[in-house]
Amino acid sequence: MRKLDSITLHFDRASPIPITHQIANHLRHMIGNGDLKTNTRLPSTRSLARDLGLSRPTIVAAYEQLAAEGFLDGRKGAGHFVTMNRIQNFETLRAPPLHQRSTTRELTASAIRLFQPCVSDPQLFPAKEWAQTVSRVARRFPEALSFSDHMFGDHRLRAAIAVHVEEWRGIRASPDQIIITAGTEDAISLLLETLGRPGMKVGMENPGYLPVRAIASRLGMVAEWLSVGASGAELPSENCDFAVLTPSHQFPLGGAMPLERRSAFLEWANRNDAWIIEDDYDSEFRYAGQPIPAMAGLDHNERTIYVGTFSKTFSPDIRIGYLIVPNVLTDRLATVISERPLRASVMPQRPLAEFMEDGAFHRHLRRVRRNYAQRRDALLGIIEAALGPQLPTRAHKGGMQIAIAMGDRFDDQALSQRAAKLGLGLEPLSKYCAGTRCEPGLLIGFCAHSIEQMEAGFPILARLLNA
Repeated sequence: MRKLDSITLHFDRASPIPITHQIANHLRHMIGNGDLKTNTRLPSTRSLARDLGLSRPTIVAAYEQLAAEGFLDGRKGAGHFVTMNRIQNFETLRAPPLHQRSTTRELTASAIRLFQPCVSDPQLFPAKEWAQTVSRVARRFPEALSFSDHMFGDHRLRAAIAVHVEEWRGIRASPDQIIITAGTEDAISLLLETLGRPGMKVGMENPGYLPVRAIASRLGMVAEWLSVGASGAELPSENCDFAVLTPSHQFPLGGAMPLERRSAFLEWANRNDAWIIEDDYDSEFRYAGQPIPAMAGLDHNERTIYVGTFSKTFSPDIRIGYLIVPNVLTDRLATVISERPLRASVMPQRPLAEFMEDGAFHRHLRRVRRNYAQRRDALLGIIEAALGPQLPTRAHKGGMQIAIAMGDRFDDQALSQRAAKLGLGLEPLSKYCAGTRCEPGLLIGFCAHSIEQMEAGFPILARLLNA
């Protein structure tokens, strides 16, 4: 083992890239170039911060980033050690050209463009731990990988979800109220098929989640567009039967619905015997403080149906989501499910239950939140450098993308197409609008790629935004 008492690192205080990320990038390259050998012990965070004239938290954050990526091993009481060497990992350290960009895991990542919104990073998926969990379940409960023990889904997974939503979302629910689905679209489709009928009115956020419109249209239901402002969606009319909302993190604009507006929606639903469908697809990704409690946790009249998913927090490929329904609806949904079996795959359910019971899911979630928060800060830095301090952004402390508002003179569709030709995955805000015209804008994602990978696209993004 080689111990380093000091190390020379370069950083630029004037750069839009946070110093923490500059330090991490420099160390990453030194590991890749072989300048830092495997098992080398790095200087302590305190001594390196003193040598560089930086704060200790800055160095701690850089070390933690590299440890999360697998480049360093933090050993309690012993320090941080290099775990990767040049021969094994140099190719993974270099960001490839934009037209060749892909992650080292060929999951669904090959088609992900830089800055593509609403996409998680496959490289952060805990593949080794997940494989061990699946293997353990296959040995101990092989039947659980092929057959469900309940029409609502695996009983242990539903129990684990009940614990999770109470801790993270402030919802108290029994496993009997939880239904495992094949994701958000499947959940909303099941609800509207069960509770709706042709001609019923569905209040939908504008701009908002596109699949809801398609489901309602397929079922012959009538859309009522709910304009989204600073306090979230406006209240529906008194003869509206449903409201589909994203109150904890509005999609696509961002922001959380304040308590006063949430209370007004709950009063509206109770007064009109209407239902609120709360789509809470990425609420765990809040980067300041604890996640905002769900609306369903505030509803004492049981008019709110909660829709959750693991597609953003864990993996989109296991296609597992869930519903939390009021007790009054469980029998009604059971009747429908007996005729229309659930579409969720059985195989991942018991392994996911054990993954949650062991605490591995929460460790993964905390690690992902930390990485995404750092990437968000880096993206905001380049946008501020390109556009100045007066940002036309909706840079809320959560979510998986940043919305940039643009004036009416801009064609966000054309700008998105131009970005695609440059290798960037920006999406036009107008894509999510219906009915009345919405303000043009762009959605810029920051989760799918590492900061180093995003750095290759920063100059292109800056030129595009300046133009």
